[in-house]
Amino acid sequence: MKRRDEVLVGVFTTAALIVAVLGSIWLVRGGLAKGYPLYSRFPWGAGLKQGQPVWLSGVTVGFVDKVELDRRGTLIATYRIQKQYAVPKGTTSQVVPNGFFGDQAIALTPTAPGDSSFAPGDTVPVGKSAVGVTALMARADSMTNVLSALLTSTRAQMVDSGGLAELRRMFARSAKLTEDLSEIAAVQSRELQLTLASVRSSVNAIDSAVVDSTLRSLRAASASAAGLTADLRMTAARLDTILAKANRADGSVGKLLNDPGLYTDLRAVLARVDSLTADFRKNPRRYIDLRIF
Repeated sequence: MKRRDEVLVGVFTTAALIVAVLGSIWLVRGGLAKGYPLYSRFPWGAGLKQGQPVWLSGVTVGFVDKVELDRRGTLIATYRIQKQYAVPKGTTSQVVPNGFFGDQAIALTPTAPGDSSFAPGDTVPVGKSAVGVTALMARADSMTNVLSALLTSTRAQMVDSGGLAELRRMFARSAKLTEDLSEIAAVQSRELQLTLASVRSSVNAIDSAVVDSTLRSLRAASASAAGLTADLRMTAARLDTILAKANRADGSVGKLLNDPGLYTDLRAVLARVDSLTADFRKNPRRYIDLRIF
């Protein structure tokens, strides 16, 4: 008898706990809430359930009352809005994530405040759905797969095929080349400094007095050359005058150069002189009477 009473007490206690938990959930999900109904049509896979909250600009104004499956590919969601809240015309409905455990909520987003509002039983149009946690997780999984494939390919190219070792050797050769270039640059710098020092010593060794004397000599030579050029120009002018006079036929030289008869007579005189010279060479006594006592 005592054992049966203990069993009954346990059963009633368990039932009371179950009723309390279910009642709490029902109350939290608006089981006793009064209000007017509104409707929206969402695509399949929205994840709506009875009792999920309805938000108007971030404020909880109601709860989902019923979700029906339409064969045309939509979910007919019926939700009740508390009487003290009015949904303005132009408001759109969206299914948005509510937490990190897959819960959803209906978000009513008005475009602008207004005096007119939806009447009970109206259908609120559906706006553009926001990206949910599931979509974000799917994108994260996709990115993870891409990164995994990239890492696998990188390992195959850089580790398995010896690309990493080749890259290290290339870096070592680059470092050696850089070191060699630094040494060459240092040597060239030292040689350039020696050359500059030699040039400075050569410049300092030049006597300024000698340079001045050489410049004065060059100026004097230039002046002499200028005078000689002027004299040559004067001489050329005089020769031009003489040649101009010779070209004229009224002068002696002009007659000598331009008279053909004078030229003929001169040739005849020269011929006679030649004949006389030849006869003098043959018979000198004919022309010279030389007597000795």
